[in-house]
Amino acid sequence: MIPRTLTAVVIASVIALAGAVSAQPLTRVAATSLRLPAVPPASTYSTERVFASLAISQPIALEVYEIR
Repeated sequence: MIPRTLTAVVIASVIALAGAVSAQPLTRVAATSLRLPAVPPASTYSTERVFASLAISQPIALEVYEIR
């Protein structure tokens, strides 16, 4: 019977060698089907100051909550 440690080492070695042999360098493929505008469209989103007298000089954190 083969000890478990030896079995684990053999399995890990086989997996490592298989990955090293089949690894190929990645090549970048151009996304030719994308059609994006040269200039992004104008946004209708705007902000306005609600509390004109409130000024925060040293904020501690910004929290964002996702509403589902």
